[in-house]
Amino acid sequence: MSIIWAFVLPLVTLLIFLIVFAVLAYVGAPYNMWFTYVRDGTIKTVVAGKKYKRFIVNVKGHYFNEATRKIEKTTSGEDKAPWFTEQTGLYFVSWIWPIRHIYTFDILKVRLKTDRDKIKKIEEKIDIDEETTRVDELLWKIDRPFLMMDVDLSDGTRVNILGRGIYTVWDPYQLLFGLSGKFFDNLDSLVEAYIISKYKIIDLDALRTKATELKPSELTTGQYDLMTTVGLIAENLVIEEFSISDEDPEIQKAVQLQKLETERAKQTNIKARAEQKRLVTEAKGQAIAKRLVGLAESARDLAIIEAYKEAKMDPSDIADIFKKEHIKELKGTYFEAGGKRKRPVPAVSINHSLPEPAQPKGLLSEPTEPASEPPTGKEGEKGGKK
Repeated sequence: MSIIWAFVLPLVTLLIFLIVFAVLAYVGAPYNMWFTYVRDGTIKTVVAGKKYKRFIVNVKGHYFNEATRKIEKTTSGEDKAPWFTEQTGLYFVSWIWPIRHIYTFDILKVRLKTDRDKIKKIEEKIDIDEETTRVDELLWKIDRPFLMMDVDLSDGTRVNILGRGIYTVWDPYQLLFGLSGKFFDNLDSLVEAYIISKYKIIDLDALRTKATELKPSELTTGQYDLMTTVGLIAENLVIEEFSISDEDPEIQKAVQLQKLETERAKQTNIKARAEQKRLVTEAKGQAIAKRLVGLAESARDLAIIEAYKEAKMDPSDIADIFKKEHIKELKGTYFEAGGKRKRPVPAVSINHSLPEPAQPKGLLSEPTEPASEPPTGKEGEKGGKK
């Protein structure tokens, strides 16, 4: 009998232990006592006090790299769960609970209403909790809606914007310990700053035609770098809808009038530039015409000079004549050089006859006095007596 009891007692003890273990595991797991449940696509953190110990990641195709402290894609089955977990669905926390336990943190939950299509006002289409909620898991893929009121556009219009962003966790350590779990504040601030920077340079028409698209890749570098500052990767960022901030018709009328005046100013500026271009072209044409007239006058002067030269006039006398009659002087011509050098005179075809050059007294030949008429009357008699 004693021999049988010696074999039965250990088996009974083991059975009791397994029963107690199973009860504790399944009863305590929902409360993170010794064991825990980790839903698909979530991450839990084991801490000692407030000190990080390890992450429990249940994300298909991804695992937590302890060396880099980043969520990375699996290359050789690193995301495979332990045998016990695959059989029971339980993840081990620690035998020394509550010294080691699952980390919890507070978040402010924001969600879009499912019946928002029936709601008119854009600010009523989103639910924002009044108080934070304490949670024990971190979603790997985060769907975060946002509401921005009174966003200024380039044409002075103010709009309310309802949008949503899809993000994946890249650095859970930064999220939970670098930012003490208050990462949504940083996320919302960066996203809002990015949207304001994009929309302040477009007008209402551009927003309506979706001329400016939000690019998640622009949230990975520079001042809007979510990866290093928050620990998230932006997968998608869209504007669900928008509305003009103030529905007062007078204000909207003023905005439209301002836009119309701006457009008129642009058109006036275009017309002014066209008129300026026309005046410049006209001025250039007049300058060219004047230049051609000047060349023609120069050719005429040269022709007149040649006529005087043929009359064997002294060059200094010719110059005096030009000055006296206010005729254009030509530098480098025959009379300026005193007749000692000549510059080529261009051949000029003149269709009309040149005016006869004036012949001052004493320069060409003595003028022949007209013949006096025969004396008549007494004068003729006197002449005859002589």
